[in-house]
Amino acid sequence: MLLTNVAPAALVIVSDTSILTSLSRDIKLVRSGDHTLVMTSDQPDYVMQLYAAGAWLVLPSLRNGCLDLRGAGYVKKQ
Repeated sequence: MLLTNVAPAALVIVSDTSILTSLSRDIKLVRSGDHTLVMTSDQPDYVMQLYAAGAWLVLPSLRNGCLDLRGAGYVKKQ
């Protein structure tokens, strides 16, 4: 994610959700889980902001998980 912003969202590995209080309002939380957040933003440098706020690791992610693939023809429709 540091080299390219091709993914529509970022899967952020964190120790806790306190990272959310130090992020810009332009970075939006899509969903959360145990030690993971899915974040998105139109800002080109938002991945650097996530690391600066305390993210352990930032990986490419789809906004809505596998549901994003339904319209792309990757998931077989029944």
